[in-house]
Amino acid sequence: QQRQQQQQQEEEEDDGDSDQEIWGEAVWNNTITNSNKHNDSNNSSSLLFLAEYLYQPNQDEYRRRKRYIKGCSGGEYLDRGIRMIWGNTQEATSLMTALNYFAANVDDGVVLEECGMCGADLEFNSTPTSRGHGGLLLGATPDGILRYSNGSMEALEVKNHCPFFSNSNRRRHGGKLKRFSIGDRLSTDGGVLPQYVSQLQLEMLCLGDACRSAVMVRQTATQGATIWRMRRDEAWIGEMIHFLTRFQTEFVRS
Repeated sequence: QQRQQQQQQEEEEDDGDSDQEIWGEAVWNNTITNSNKHNDSNNSSSLLFLAEYLYQPNQDEYRRRKRYIKGCSGGEYLDRGIRMIWGNTQEATSLMTALNYFAANVDDGVVLEECGMCGADLEFNSTPTSRGHGGLLLGATPDGILRYSNGSMEALEVKNHCPFFSNSNRRRHGGKLKRFSIGDRLSTDGGVLPQYVSQLQLEMLCLGDACRSAVMVRQTATQGATIWRMRRDEAWIGEMIHFLTRFQTEFVRS
């Protein structure tokens, strides 16, 4: 009963003016920083965006969305899962950021392809039970593939930084502490974060020898995006396969 009263109080508070501030029209932020991009002045274009996404849900749709999220929350799930929900919702926007940028600044003939699991046609996976690798099979699912007019291609991976931070473990003396705080930050230094290196190298491996680089887009809600490129590293890929084979042999098959 206390939980129901708390939910009812939250709904009454959430129906105030703050809802409109959060769910106003989608704003496109074009503060984009690029590192190590192609230098091709012949393909440059004055057109910044080839497409726009501007959408404003009405109040009925907003209430349906709110009820849906609360129905999925399962108590503390929303505190833990809000970042995953945000990332899944905003992935298409980040893909559009990449397409708009590369079409306007690199190659106006670039095509963004949707893809599923890649790697089935690798010679590594085609040998019977992957002889010599303990039966290891590899696959990767990039968020997309960038194909350029000169025949080259790149794996595309996007990361969306959630602006919402849970206050479940914080206390405040005086006043009411909201369930979430809002904070947005974007670092333009350091390149691809270490935890994403293996993901990008594996995606390049699974796309085949023709894929020599991968692009990562890190996008925020209010601070724009950064675009980074990572080159294929055969030595690094070899080390990755070595340790994956050890894990497969020593822990999975055993």
